[in-house]
Amino acid sequence: FLFLIIGVLSVSKMSSGGRLEVPTTSIVPVPYNIDSIVEEEKSFSSKHIHIEPSVITQAQGSAYLEHDQTKVIAACYGPQPTHVRRGFSATCVLDCDVKFAPFSGNKRRKDQPTDGDKELSESLASALLPCVCLSKYPKSIIHVQVTVLEDGGSAFASVVNAACMALVDAGVEMFDLLAACSIAMDEKGDIVSKEQSCGELTMVLMSSVGEVTLMEQKGKMSDAISQKMIQQAVEECGRIHVLQQHFLSQSHIEKNTFEAEEDDEESEEKEEDDDVMGEEADE
Repeated sequence: FLFLIIGVLSVSKMSSGGRLEVPTTSIVPVPYNIDSIVEEEKSFSSKHIHIEPSVITQAQGSAYLEHDQTKVIAACYGPQPTHVRRGFSATCVLDCDVKFAPFSGNKRRKDQPTDGDKELSESLASALLPCVCLSKYPKSIIHVQVTVLEDGGSAFASVVNAACMALVDAGVEMFDLLAACSIAMDEKGDIVSKEQSCGELTMVLMSSVGEVTLMEQKGKMSDAISQKMIQQAVEECGRIHVLQQHFLSQSHIEKNTFEAEEDDEESEEKEEDDDVMGEEADE
């Protein structure tokens, strides 16, 4: 009876203190329309997005992403059993590693990880944790490794989008797809480059659930500009969410088509072998 009272008090305290750390249930994504995707691509032609899942055969899941001039590749290894030294863990451990290729920028970078790389790795883990169903994989660990091949701006948003697609490609259960974007505005409220802006906003959103897992805002701006940036970021994340669904569906169709062709080839070879064996038996 005492344990029951403690559990009720802890649940009430958790619910009164604010929103839960993760959604309690999973929501079925809203079906998309391919025609609307084409129109969205035309209206945002300056920010071309291309996603290619399953590009690394050695990993359980992977994805290659191009967002304008930024190119990122992500790999997911796991879920794998944790080492004995880590001890027992009722939930899955999410290990994220973000690094920049030496040739990713105008100046050649060192191969050793920097403080900025470690900060991006921690930010990626903070953004992914509320989205992954960690309770489904006890005593396990998931490694997410992301490499920025070319940094053309908004690198962290591309890192989050690529990592999310790699997790989905690996079959890891998630509450929703994560969509991230970065927006910079000037004092007039127009979207400009980072150098000409008065502030920058980075948002990571679960569009179907309606939960923001991470948001960072830099610069000096008025409340009106800040609200406009948030509204624009939500709309941009919704567009990226639709594109993620599109590329995942196309990858699934191509995979099923390839497997069906392989099955047809195997059945044809088997029929040919049976015919040869029948002819030899007749002789």
